[in-house]
Amino acid sequence: MQKKLRVFIDHQIFTMQNYGGISRVFTELYKQFERDPNVEPILPILLSDNEYIGEIKKVWSIFPYNKSFAKKLFYYVVNRIYSTFFLLKGDFEIFQPTYYDPYFLPFLKKKSFVLVIHDMTHEIFPETVSSRDKTIEWKEKLVHRAERIIAISENTKKDIVKFYDINEKKIDVVYWATSLKISNTDLNIDLPKRYILFVGNRNTYKNFELFFKSIAKLLKENKDLSLLCAGSSKFSEKEIEMFNGLGVTNKVKHIRFKDDNELAYIYSKAICFVFPSLYEGFGIPVLESFACNCPAIISNISSLPEVGGNAVEYFNPNSKKSIYSAVKKVVGDANLKKEMITNGKDRLKLFSWQIAAKKIIAIYKDLNK
Repeated sequence: MQKKLRVFIDHQIFTMQNYGGISRVFTELYKQFERDPNVEPILPILLSDNEYIGEIKKVWSIFPYNKSFAKKLFYYVVNRIYSTFFLLKGDFEIFQPTYYDPYFLPFLKKKSFVLVIHDMTHEIFPETVSSRDKTIEWKEKLVHRAERIIAISENTKKDIVKFYDINEKKIDVVYWATSLKISNTDLNIDLPKRYILFVGNRNTYKNFELFFKSIAKLLKENKDLSLLCAGSSKFSEKEIEMFNGLGVTNKVKHIRFKDDNELAYIYSKAICFVFPSLYEGFGIPVLESFACNCPAIISNISSLPEVGGNAVEYFNPNSKKSIYSAVKKVVGDANLKKEMITNGKDRLKLFSWQIAAKKIIAIYKDLNK
């Protein structure tokens, strides 16, 4: 009987994130690894408030409504000690870190590890990074120590080679997928009648300010049209001043969602989803919009064309005129929206967690020969 390949997935992202893309990715990969009869994933972790980890692992959550840094640090120390214990046992073939803390390097001995790089945001936008943030330093160390690197787009692979001057043959490209599914249940959520959807963080490279200034005129031109910002923090004073200055304060709303089901519902009721980001490592929100029958209008740079293909409307994210024209075109054309929804469904078929896991398992097996 063939021995199972034991893959040690570490605690990092499940300790750090309560809700977010990377922890969702590793949750889905863990599920796929479990379904492979020749793979045994292990995830040594004791404490977590992560939204998804309960789908794959039983953990403890202490004072779940306490979101203090001290509590998060306590979780991290406990989980790191627990992970180190399993590292010292050495009962695994492949180590898979979920983020960039190199704590594990002294304990790996001759075991192989595979580094997943989700984006190069810290390197491309260093001005947005705190002086206390060690991500760039840690990532560089791991890039040169890892046996193989997984980049989640060709664009990310190109950036890794550019910044770290390593052999591109060491890097494999594996596309992610989405877990969102359109909701057929009519949820009791207070949504605008007709709205353009913006999802997630609005800071710096997400390009929200230029995007909003680009579509303010369109919001004025359409009395029943609003902008809905879903997720992230409530509007800042600076953002509210911008809304007031452009005379469209009553046309903008922020909403939080409690789970993926609510997020899917918010996508499904939107006229369109707009993603004006200046940089993405991949672009899972584009796939989310496809999954929820929501036409996507997105930036034409970085990795986004790899995801969007021919199923989206593109614009230059540095041009207000380009953003305005693209959004106006889709908002005003019902037939175009139907065509984009159909193309989005077809495009979505190219991305799945099964495909991603199969490629990663092949990398693990190649290292374990």
